Amino acid sequence: MLVAWAALVGVAATPTAGGWNTTDNTGNAFKSTATFLTYPGEVLRDSPSAYYRLSEAAGGTTLTDSSGNGRTGTYSVNTATATNFGRPGAPVGGSSNTAVAFTATNTNQVAMPAAASPTSVFTMEVWFNTTAASGVLMSLGNNVKNDSSYLLRLLAIQSSAPAGRLVFGLSTGAVGSTVKKTVVSATAVNDGNWHHAVATYSSGTMILYVDGVAQTPTTGVGTLTAISPSYWRVGGDASGTTWPGTYGDYLTGTLDEAAVYQSALSATRVTAHYTAGTSYPSAVLADVPRFYWRLNDAEGQTAADAGPNGLPGEYRIDPQARAGATGALTGPVTGSDAAVRFAGYYGHASGPLLTSVSGATTVETWFKTTTQFGGVLVGLAAQTNCSNRKDRDLWLTTSGTLRFGVYPSGASIPYPSIGTTAKYNDGAWHHAVGSVGPTYGLRLFVDGSLAASNASVTTGTTGSGAWCISYSQVDDWGTSYTPTYQHLAATIDEVAIYPTELAPERIALHYNAAPR
Repeated sequence: MLVAWAALVGVAATPTAGGWNTTDNTGNAFKSTATFLTYPGEVLRDSPSAYYRLSEAAGGTTLTDSSGNGRTGTYSVNTATATNFGRPGAPVGGSSNTAVAFTATNTNQVAMPAAASPTSVFTMEVWFNTTAASGVLMSLGNNVKNDSSYLLRLLAIQSSAPAGRLVFGLSTGAVGSTVKKTVVSATAVNDGNWHHAVATYSSGTMILYVDGVAQTPTTGVGTLTAISPSYWRVGGDASGTTWPGTYGDYLTGTLDEAAVYQSALSATRVTAHYTAGTSYPSAVLADVPRFYWRLNDAEGQTAADAGPNGLPGEYRIDPQARAGATGALTGPVTGSDAAVRFAGYYGHASGPLLTSVSGATTVETWFKTTTQFGGVLVGLAAQTNCSNRKDRDLWLTTSGTLRFGVYPSGASIPYPSIGTTAKYNDGAWHHAVGSVGPTYGLRLFVDGSLAASNASVTTGTTGSGAWCISYSQVDDWGTSYTPTYQHLAATIDEVAIYPTELAPERIALHYNAAPR
């Protein structure tokens, strides 16, 4: 089974720009410091001629083109079933991203409007997950369905030695007397994990990128074979009769986010695409937080919101007291990252006052501390000064254990909370996530793993409130869990609040996306 669309010269598509124009709590206009586009945003930034997210629901045959160019495709009959649609997608679009599973068959293929072959410059891109010994992921051939007699471009898994590696192939020369040129990945890619593949051609040079890394290129390629009409396809085509080697024909595996460009993506842009699918900020943004305070602001009292709603917070401390802290995401690949160092005796940060907070919630942050007095990481208070109402609080006890508690409407003191036995005031960075909702109940994750849970507690209270960082009041969850100080002395980074319960696999993905 496969999907296909005709090759064409691209039409520019306008991406969504990074950052948001917004105002702070006092009405001052500024632009959010967000520098990360989502994965689709990065793709659209490079004006693909066609972009297929492969996220359609079962029961239909229409393949949506997200490039804005109207290159609508059609699924084969074999793929239009519930068992093939809606598979967990590549790590580029949050828990809602889905993909399509393909099986090794050439029946019921689809046709697209005909167009000319690209002969001078192009890029093809796709995410894939397979354990198949061979099969074609993407291709350009001369047939609208079934097997092409001429396969001009391909991305395929080879079963011949070295087996399981990804091959980028081009057909050069005149029809009937073509010469095949290839680039082969350095390692096998049929390991059952998601991989990102990008193949570019320009000025006689073929480059294959696997997971953002360029493989050894092939140069001096010569004139590419051209046949009109020709058709881009995803999921397979016949390679055995027209190509040396054993690449197979039709893939058994899952494919996602297929795109074609009438330009050669640069190494920088390929890295940007791959990073947008795998970086920590991209993982957060893919799950659509209500707030995302990265806490890397260089100056001023505004805590910029890098999330989609552009709702800034406000620092209530001397800006000089927090400058220069090294963030949790600092690493050899990601470079530097900044965070906020809170003193623990005065000051905090808070978001805007919300008229209503209710329903499922996930609270996420990174922290580093050696305090012996405990204190609040993130919590919901009645006002931006972080007084009164206590709910959905994440805090450290005096002994250094981590707890998450909620205040269900009408509950008696002590309110329900869950916590760890392990201590986290060890001076190392830790990832903490607390969530509450009807699906999972009350949960606490530390460093990507579930640390505590209570399925019987499914909600906090409902009403107005403001989210607070480094300070709130947590003295109603039991005296043994109350910290000596409510203000926390810690370096805090990457605070995100979601109006949903993040699934365990998304929390693990967030944690694993951070450099360590």
